[in-house]
Amino acid sequence: MGVLKVWLGVALALAEFAVLPHSEGACVYQGSLLADATIWEPDSCQSCRCHGDIVICKPAVCRNPQCAFEKGEVLQIAANQCCPECVATIPGSCHHEKKIYAHGTEWSSSPCSVCSCTHGEVRCTPQPCPPLLCGHQELEFIPEGSCCPICVGPGKPCSYGGRVFQDGEDWPVSRCAKCMCRNGVTQCFAAQCQPLFCNQDETVIRVPGKCCPQCSSRSCSVAGQVYEHGEQWNENACTTCICDRGEVRCHTQACPPLRCEKGRRRAQRHGECCEECVSLAGSCSYGGIIRYQDEMWKGLACEFCMCDHGQVTCQTAECAKVECAQGEKLIHLDGKCCPECIARNGYCVYEENAAFISSNVSEVKHIPDGEKWEDGPCKLCECRGGHVTCYEPSCPPCPVATLAQVVKGQCCPECTSVHCHPDCLTCCQSPDHCDLCQDPTKLLRNGRCVHSCGPGFYQAGALCLACQPECSTCTSGLECSSCQPPLLMRHGQCVSTCGGGFYQDHHSCAVCHESCAACWGSTEKHCLACRDPLLVLREGGCESSCGNGFYNKQGTCSACDQSCKSCGPNSPRCLTCTEKTVLHDGKCISECPGGYYADATGRCKVCHKSCASCSGPRASHCTACIHPQALRQGHCLPNCGEDFYPDHGVCKACHPSCLTCVGPGRSHCTQCKKPEEGLQVEQLSGANITAGECLSQCRAQFYLENTGLCEACHQSCVRCAGKSSHNCTACRLSQVLLDGQCLPQCPDGHFNQEGSCTECHPTCRQCHGPSEYDCTSCHPHVTLTGGNCRTSCKEEQFLNLVGYCADCHPLCQHCAADLHHTGSVCLRCQNARYLLLGNYCVPDCPSGYYAENGACQKCHSSCRTCQGRGPFSCSSCDTDLVLSHLGTCSATCFPGHYLDDNRACQPCNTHCGSCDSQASCTSCRDPKKVLLFGECQYETCAPQYYLDVSTKTCKECDWSCNACSGPLGTDCLQCMDGYVLQDGACVEQCAPSFYRDMGFCRSCDSHCLQCQGPHECTRCEEPFLLLKAQCVQECGKGYFADHANRKCTACPRGCLQCSRRDRCHLCDHGFFLKSGLCVANCIPGFSPHSSNETCAGKIHTPGLHVNGSLILAIGSMKPLDFSLLNVQDQDGRVEDLLFHVVSTPTNGQLVLSRNGKEVQLDKAGHFSWKDVNEKKVRFVHSKEKPRKGYFSLKISDQQFFSEPQLINIQAFSTQAPYVLRNEALHISRGERGTITTQLLDIRDDDNPQDVVVEVLDPPLHGQLLQTLQSPAAPVYQFRLDELSRGLLLYVHDGLDSISDVVVLQANDGHSFQNILFHVKTVPKNDAGLRLVANSMVWVPEGGMMQITNRILQAEAPGASASDITYKITQDRPQFGEVVLLVNMPADSPTDEGQHLPDGRTATPTSTFTQQDINEGIVWYRHSGVPAQSDSFRFQESSWE
Repeated sequence: MGVLKVWLGVALALAEFAVLPHSEGACVYQGSLLADATIWEPDSCQSCRCHGDIVICKPAVCRNPQCAFEKGEVLQIAANQCCPECVATIPGSCHHEKKIYAHGTEWSSSPCSVCSCTHGEVRCTPQPCPPLLCGHQELEFIPEGSCCPICVGPGKPCSYGGRVFQDGEDWPVSRCAKCMCRNGVTQCFAAQCQPLFCNQDETVIRVPGKCCPQCSSRSCSVAGQVYEHGEQWNENACTTCICDRGEVRCHTQACPPLRCEKGRRRAQRHGECCEECVSLAGSCSYGGIIRYQDEMWKGLACEFCMCDHGQVTCQTAECAKVECAQGEKLIHLDGKCCPECIARNGYCVYEENAAFISSNVSEVKHIPDGEKWEDGPCKLCECRGGHVTCYEPSCPPCPVATLAQVVKGQCCPECTSVHCHPDCLTCCQSPDHCDLCQDPTKLLRNGRCVHSCGPGFYQAGALCLACQPECSTCTSGLECSSCQPPLLMRHGQCVSTCGGGFYQDHHSCAVCHESCAACWGSTEKHCLACRDPLLVLREGGCESSCGNGFYNKQGTCSACDQSCKSCGPNSPRCLTCTEKTVLHDGKCISECPGGYYADATGRCKVCHKSCASCSGPRASHCTACIHPQALRQGHCLPNCGEDFYPDHGVCKACHPSCLTCVGPGRSHCTQCKKPEEGLQVEQLSGANITAGECLSQCRAQFYLENTGLCEACHQSCVRCAGKSSHNCTACRLSQVLLDGQCLPQCPDGHFNQEGSCTECHPTCRQCHGPSEYDCTSCHPHVTLTGGNCRTSCKEEQFLNLVGYCADCHPLCQHCAADLHHTGSVCLRCQNARYLLLGNYCVPDCPSGYYAENGACQKCHSSCRTCQGRGPFSCSSCDTDLVLSHLGTCSATCFPGHYLDDNRACQPCNTHCGSCDSQASCTSCRDPKKVLLFGECQYETCAPQYYLDVSTKTCKECDWSCNACSGPLGTDCLQCMDGYVLQDGACVEQCAPSFYRDMGFCRSCDSHCLQCQGPHECTRCEEPFLLLKAQCVQECGKGYFADHANRKCTACPRGCLQCSRRDRCHLCDHGFFLKSGLCVANCIPGFSPHSSNETCAGKIHTPGLHVNGSLILAIGSMKPLDFSLLNVQDQDGRVEDLLFHVVSTPTNGQLVLSRNGKEVQLDKAGHFSWKDVNEKKVRFVHSKEKPRKGYFSLKISDQQFFSEPQLINIQAFSTQAPYVLRNEALHISRGERGTITTQLLDIRDDDNPQDVVVEVLDPPLHGQLLQTLQSPAAPVYQFRLDELSRGLLLYVHDGLDSISDVVVLQANDGHSFQNILFHVKTVPKNDAGLRLVANSMVWVPEGGMMQITNRILQAEAPGASASDITYKITQDRPQFGEVVLLVNMPADSPTDEGQHLPDGRTATPTSTFTQQDINEGIVWYRHSGVPAQSDSFRFQESSWE
């Protein structure tokens, strides 16, 4: 995380005013922005006004207050006022330093004292100091020249320039440098300057009093005077001018009309623009200036003069008491008489930005003026005059080729005696980590000096910079030339995947065909995605539609399921199917699943809710049913009804004898079709089902029950009429029948007559026949005679069982004893027409009896009344029973019978299977007949009725149906007038997806949601679109898909392909494309392009705007991008614009990268928006050309051009100037010394020719001079070659001083470094020998280099050049030799030295003089052995 610190100064004016936001017509005054027409007073004697953007300030004009001085009045200046007023003399005023102060007044007489006047006495006390809180072990200390104490450390003091400074104390050594004592060590600092980027029309200027330069617009030159941008001056009293970017703008004050009253005249006061009316009383001349009546002006500081009737009188004013408000302080302004209250010192805004990875967090601090602070251990900052100045350490460079070791906690590296690696000129961290290389032809890579950068690095000046991490090799920081595996090369960038528009070709990304947004090869059939969003990808190519068998899956045509004929358009769901398949839930299948049927369009639709499967939508269309229902005639019924039985969900026909059954056989009946037949039940094996055969008469031991079943008789019966043992009608041969019972033998009083017990004559106890003569035994008191039991009683008497004769019933003529009960039994009535009943006679038999052979016999027990013997002779029954058609009493009537009003069962009509009256059938006997209105005479139901198949009954339809197939409103087959039939329902009008055809609603075509007739669709289901009353998937040529309205809308006239009504993409032959429309002819101002058949025409021209300047490093390359170039095109796509080169760069080249090669763009060259977007257009700065330059571009839409725009170029140095050597110049008082590169060596590796060294703070005890100037004049700037040539001198002024310091500022136009150069004054030594120059030089390999006096020079007082001798000691050159080049006589020996082509001889030597050097005969000759450097040690001496 890097921390970047910037500062912003705020200067506060002496008076309060509002600071307004910047707007048109605003003035800048002392760093504050003021709106036009703002009026303010910077101090009590000045008034200013903002006029436009010019500040006009006027001094206050004082008038004579007309004091009565003779009465003791005096002039007094009120608190914070400019003009004096008259006040009475107050006793106790004070005179101090030629000023008068009123009693009670305070003022500052010096920076460290405050004086007050009390009753004429002046008392001065020290200035009060703010409270001071020092830290642990810190001490309070008052520095020299200060009023208040500061906190200092407990460490050792420092001595500097003859003064002693405490630990922690800092002091200025010049305006732009200061030093600080840190525990006995003096650490000096120079002001830190930030790099500058000035605009094309700006220059770097130096503001007086500031340590760092700033950018400023062009200056103005007026009458030989230069004014900087924003600077104001007064042309005269009426005109104020300002310099605005090189142009002078002035404001002249307009004077209003003036008419003077009587006794006054026009006059122009001194320094005023406009005339005023002045008194005629007279004027005064004072100091060559005309003053007018009552005018007051200031003479000396506290003296005010007045003109009164031509006479000038001057009076000294006294100061009134001043009390300052909170936040103000009392100061004495220069030129002012009295102290004034002003706001306390201003403040600085210090913004500290912490640059995080993903966000910027800033902290803004407001620092009071005058405050100092340390920003880390190696940076001092202070707030002065609203500006923050930070100082960085001025560290002396370590000796060349020695290790500079960074020590934690120290600002400057520690110089060691360890030698750097031979390759290093300087090193740090370790001996083999170079900061600079000995060989200037070598490059520095991660602290190593190399001949070439090698893989993973690229050359930037003399440095090898690392490529981007993903690069294997590169040529710049922008682009890779090869990539680290497994990354791929794409347009100079290494990427993990090629991305859109590219495909992988070995280890690089190749561009796709222009139609592809993504691809796997280079042709138009290798696409993976389409660039045009209107196209879809089909089998590698971009097509307008997918076509049959495919659907659009996010822009790609995917094959439909094999069963589909078509699907989509945006999903794999089938829309249509091939033959012999049906469509269900988006899939094509061989047949519809259960619960669905295939309609006429081949779609599976849901069956009626009653069906498990079906052939149509109605309840009568079922083909299978849901258990337990069964299928009968297309209906699913809860039961099959009459004549049918369920077999695996299907109703099958019963045997003809069966009304209902469980199977097809005769024996499977559960009910008989003929009511008179009985069902002889048989138990089916393995099933608990009652079924059997229908018989005209039940089998033996069974009887016909009213349920129609043959029920089993009691086990004692052979035949019977009911279940009871009393219901037998026939018995076994071994038994006899008596009153419905089967007995082993007949009881007394009965005889066996053909298996039945018949009553004996009442006189017989036992008999063998019914006659009174058939007795076989009698009761005990009667004698059997000839088969006759006779008694001796009279005729109307009977012999009772006791043996006595008793009387018969009066109505009885003849009777006999009742052998079973007490009493008698009548045998003959008195009245021959009466009937016998027990022991008496009755005219008629009572209820429950019937007449038989003149006697009343008791009915069968089941009968209430009867007509004869047995259970089948009943004529009425008990109330809970009915009289069946068989004459029996049963619970209900037998099948085929109904109960009449007399509770007797009557047979139904011959057509009825069952009925509830003679005229009302409830079922029909004939299976071909249907039950309608209780009749069984129709084979079909009447209108508004339907046949209930399970009951074969006609039931009423829903009220809305005229004919139907069921009871529901959806079972209609025909409708009433005014209604139409739709899907079995009668509606007033058809639903949207149906159309009316006669009285029916017919379904619209497939995929149609709304129609007006067959093939007349008006709205389609999604995703189909309406085209010419048909639902289609693709609109085809001449139409576009309007998905919002689900229809295909026709493109404009002549348009073959469009995306909306006003956006055509392809025109028919003979038409031209203009602004999305197809026109037959291009209108004026539009030109047809035959290549693409378009009309080029615009309403608005495209716009090009330039944001700022193109900034790059010297000699580097930078791509153009849209942060610099802002393009606009209101009528089209900016992607279609072209850039045109209007003028080529003045300091470099524009190149276009195409297929890995760079092509230079000349004037009239062009490039595309895509080229800029892909960073293929680059500016390459030419190192040998100026830093500032420009070129111009314009853009076009291939018809109209924008205005050309100038792009300013600024190339800056990435390698700031640096100091290789900085050693103090030791000089004697009053002497001069050369500042050589052995003392001060400033270098710049990329642009030394541009480096200028400014003298920020000149020396205090001498001058810097340039030796070539005549006469010698002080130097305020110089270049590096002047320093290396030894042309820079320091001349001491001869005064007594210990040291001197010069603050220099080296800059390359971008970076600025302040340098402290120290001068040490040493005592004079007349015999001293000094080495003035000893510079390192470069020698070509195997070549020679002259050692000049700029390279090596010594001097000694009083010694000539020939007196100074150099002797090479034991450390001789290792890779060469020092030679003398002399002209040898022709006859000299040939073995002495090497003869050169110019006639001179190179003779090796180990000694030479300064005179030899000055004459140019001392050379160094390299042996040619590869080496980085060479050196030799020498000893110098002088002879006087």
